[in-house]
Amino acid sequence: MTKIFYGIFIFFLVLAYYMFVPEVVCTVEWVDSASRPIDGPFYECKGSFETRRIGFLEYTRIGNDVYRVSEVHGGVLPPRGLRPRVPKRFVLIKLDAPVNWEKLQDYLGGIYLSDGNVIWNSDGERVLSLTPALDIANLHRVPGSVAGRSADYATDGRWVIRGSNPVKGADAPTFRQIFALELDGTEVESQSTMEFGRDQNSVYYGDNKLEGADPNSFGLVSYNDCRNPPPGIQFSSDQVERGAGWVAVDRKQAWEVDFTGVTPLKVSDAQLRVLQNDLQRANAASKNAPKEFDESLCKR
Repeated sequence: MTKIFYGIFIFFLVLAYYMFVPEVVCTVEWVDSASRPIDGPFYECKGSFETRRIGFLEYTRIGNDVYRVSEVHGGVLPPRGLRPRVPKRFVLIKLDAPVNWEKLQDYLGGIYLSDGNVIWNSDGERVLSLTPALDIANLHRVPGSVAGRSADYATDGRWVIRGSNPVKGADAPTFRQIFALELDGTEVESQSTMEFGRDQNSVYYGDNKLEGADPNSFGLVSYNDCRNPPPGIQFSSDQVERGAGWVAVDRKQAWEVDFTGVTPLKVSDAQLRVLQNDLQRANAASKNAPKEFDESLCKR
């Protein structure tokens, strides 16, 4: 009798395993720093590669190459019989150029890596060589236009870089990142694809100068999340569908800003004055304590 109960117990245990314990379906994607698929002597997804944490990311060495290892979760797979299945995907990003694995270490919290000879960003892209060379040991984030905000640009005191590229012509000692400001003093926005900076001479969008912009009066205002733009200001259609957009403005002109770039905005003198006043209000509000945005302020 004991054997019968034992057999029943084992049967239900196995049944429960196949009904409730998911089957992990694992795949590996091998790409270069530009996300293009690459070929090589790669391991299957069996946990065969050992990783090493450098900064906040994991890396592995396979042959003479080094890869950043990212584990991507999510998604749903149809069950196989009664057993549920979940996807598990690793993305391995190959670092550009040969790497001295033993000397590889992180800088700026893992945003940059170096083996003492080559510098990479966390996407595996090699930072362009500069003359004189970038002093990575002294690399730090540039100050932001808003106190307490962490900037996306970095400097060693001589060069200003963004990702793997230098900011052409930037004056490092006076360079500051410009953040989009909310009109009502709620959260201050920073869009990685909308990086603006300024120094004593110029305004920069990404890596390049924004020609004609005045660094002393330039600012970026967010009209998103139902912060309605001034009457008569027409955004592009996709921005209107999302509620509004971002506007950059200085003492003499304005630009519409979206995820694809910066476009001059045709405004009258009266509309320009309204935008300039909004920038002043946003600057004043940013000095106050942040507060939750009130959805009732939206005008539909």
